[in-house]
Amino acid sequence: MLTKHIAIIVVALLILVSCGATVQQQWNKLTPDERGRIVLSGVQEQLKTLWTTGQGYVKDNPQYAERWTKEIVPAFSAANQSVALYVGMVSGGSMTAEGALIKMEPILAELKKLLTAIGVKGQEVK
Repeated sequence: MLTKHIAIIVVALLILVSCGATVQQQWNKLTPDERGRIVLSGVQEQLKTLWTTGQGYVKDNPQYAERWTKEIVPAFSAANQSVALYVGMVSGGSMTAEGALIKMEPILAELKKLLTAIGVKGQEVK
């Protein structure tokens, strides 16, 4: 699921950059580190979207405010810390798209699970 979303983001970015070349050619020209950073950028965008979606849902459904504060906000904080730690860990050009996906997919899946548990619909957390 995450791979599909990130692929869409990557494709959209590369189409803008390609200026006549195919997306695959542009992707192949990127270094592994550049590919990883594009994927990580997509993950960060997903985190922002999930946060905004969850925040709006809780605003409309205040019965979940306590759970939001006690469980979900700390999970987002941990996710953001994981992203920062991963970036620090792979600084110096050793990031890859595959590595970023492997590290970040479980984190996003856990956030989606928490949001779904309070009633945010599947389509809203994809």
